[in-house]
Amino acid sequence: MADSLLGRIHLPGRRLPELTTDARGLVHEAVATYKAIPDRTAGRPALLAPGLPAWGAPWTALAMRALDDGTTYLTVWRRPGADETVTLPLPSLRDTPVRVEALQPASTKALTE
Repeated sequence: MADSLLGRIHLPGRRLPELTTDARGLVHEAVATYKAIPDRTAGRPALLAPGLPAWGAPWTALAMRALDDGTTYLTVWRRPGADETVTLPLPSLRDTPVRVEALQPASTKALTE
């Protein structure tokens, strides 16, 4: 569902009533995050970190830049069995001061450097 936050909300292959209470809570949180991000990335091409996403990669990532102020929205997720850390080369942000804010899930344990 992470990619949906930068495009169109969808849950292929899953029926919402079959989700656990925790999973349903994450879906509700993700939809609220989606609604909070203005439609500022519509029609923009994805900015992919080199080598990501690759079919079957342990980590995947997708970024899109807002039209109005250049804010870059980045979705990153780790698949089961992947290392606990990843380095994401984002050439479009090189030599640019950045401020990182995790939007979803609110309970994330993600750290940035």
